Amino acid sequence: MGPELSVQALPGGVIRLSKTESANAERTLELTIPVGGTDFAPARWAVNESSVPPWLSLSILQGSIGETEPSGNLSLTASTTGLAEDLTTPYEALLDLNVTSQRGETFVVRIELYVSAPTVANTCIWGRPTSDRACKADTSSNNAPIEVVLGEAAEVPFTACDFEGLAVQHADAGSFDALLIDQSSGATHPLQISYDLSGTHLVLVQPPYIGEFGLRLSFSSAQVGVERAVQAICPPGATNLDECGCPTGTYDSAAADGAINCKPCNLNDMDCTRTGLTLATVPLLPSR
Repeated sequence: MGPELSVQALPGGVIRLSKTESANAERTLELTIPVGGTDFAPARWAVNESSVPPWLSLSILQGSIGETEPSGNLSLTASTTGLAEDLTTPYEALLDLNVTSQRGETFVVRIELYVSAPTVANTCIWGRPTSDRACKADTSSNNAPIEVVLGEAAEVPFTACDFEGLAVQHADAGSFDALLIDQSSGATHPLQISYDLSGTHLVLVQPPYIGEFGLRLSFSSAQVGVERAVQAICPPGATNLDECGCPTGTYDSAAADGAINCKPCNLNDMDCTRTGLTLATVPLLPSR
C-alpha cells in the first residue's frame, strides 16, 4: 500500500497582527507536511504560486521529503504591509498544496489574517477614503468654504488613518477635537464628533451666529489636515433682520423693547467685519 499523505497546519492558522505608529508587523508560521502509510517512498510537494496573496510570502514554493523522513516543513510569513485595519473580516489565503509520492493529493490550506492599526494624525484627512480605503486629501474640496445656514448644522466628514495612509476601522472620536474659530474675534466654539463607518467620523458644524469661521481638527493635540473655512449664511428667503442679524459694519444695540436695532459701528473702536454682531459680541479694537 502506498503512503497515506496528510497536511496539518501548526497552531496559528488564524493570525492577528498590529501595526505600530511607524512600522508594519509580520509573523512567520511553520506548515508541517506529515507523510504516513505502510510503505516507504520519497515525496515532493509544491504550492501553486497563484494561490499566494501579496501579504503572504513563502521561503520556497516546492520541496521534497525523504523516504525515511516523517514530514516536510514549509515556512510562510504574513505581513501587514499595504493592508488596512480590519477587525471583523480577516484577509484570507487559500493555498493550493500538492503532495506527490506513489500517488498524489491536493490540499487547500487556509490562513486568516486580522489587522489592527493605530491612528496617526499626519495621515488623517478631511473627507472619506477611496474605494480601496486609501486616505487621499482632496485639495480642491479642502480649499472650498463650507457654507452653513444659520440655525442649521452641517456634517463634515473626516477619516482616521494609519501610518501608511490607510483608513482604520475602529472608532476614535474620543481622541479627536474639533473647534470652530471666529475669524474676527478668535473666539472658539467646541463641536461634537460622531463615528460614521470604516474609520470615518463626522464633525457637526453649527455656527452660533452669522460670520466667517475656521474649522480646526486635531488628534491627540496634533492638528489634522488644513484648517477649513466656514461661512455661516442667512437662511434662504430671509426677509428681515430677526432671521439673519445685523449686516457687516453694524451691530444690534439691543433696544429695550426687544426689537433688533442695527446701528453703525464706531470704526475707531469696533471690529465689525462680520454680520450678526450684537452689543455683547462686537469685538473691540486694541487701544492705541
